[in-house]
Amino acid sequence: VFTILMSDKSVLSVDAAPSPLLALNIPGVRFLLLLIALYMLSFYMSYAFVGDHVVESIARPVADVSWVAIAYGSGFGLAVFFDAALDRLEGTTAIPLSLLLLALVYLVLSLPLSFTWLVMVSVLWGIFNHLALNILMARLSAVDPQRRGTVLGLYSGVTYLCLGVATLVAGFVYPVTGWQRINLLAVLLCVGAAALSRVVLPGVSMRES
Repeated sequence: VFTILMSDKSVLSVDAAPSPLLALNIPGVRFLLLLIALYMLSFYMSYAFVGDHVVESIARPVADVSWVAIAYGSGFGLAVFFDAALDRLEGTTAIPLSLLLLALVYLVLSLPLSFTWLVMVSVLWGIFNHLALNILMARLSAVDPQRRGTVLGLYSGVTYLCLGVATLVAGFVYPVTGWQRINLLAVLLCVGAAALSRVVLPGVSMRES
């Protein structure tokens, strides 16, 4: 985000920053924020309780939770090598594709995996989570370069709102259904976001052109 902001010095000007409510009226912003919200909800619902799942369901010591975090973080970092390939695709293709790939990862995580498999799949989780986030952020930041700072401020607000909502909802669901069922909810959220992006984004693109 820092790199995006520094690439356009106009966003550092106080005069260039509109009200966040006005920024919501920029064509495409509200829809992209909706996609980001669905993406964030799926991630935080799952990630918030993976540690408890490792300890309570797989019966591993608390220290082993760190291996899941390391695997996820490694995948997230390694994904930079795939960004260029995804950037060559149009947003109307890259966004649903990245979300569907992420949905596939959540589907695998909904299976009764051993700890070793969970760690390995967490690498893929990090990779595809990075790709989905990167393409959503790139599309959002490109909507209106003159008001990029305000738009990205809205992104931050949506992110932290989803963090609270996701952990609250999953906190009620997890004790009843377990972590694997939460991942099925994440699948539905990502598939729904992919379907919406495929249907609505072309129309948004035409209105902005």
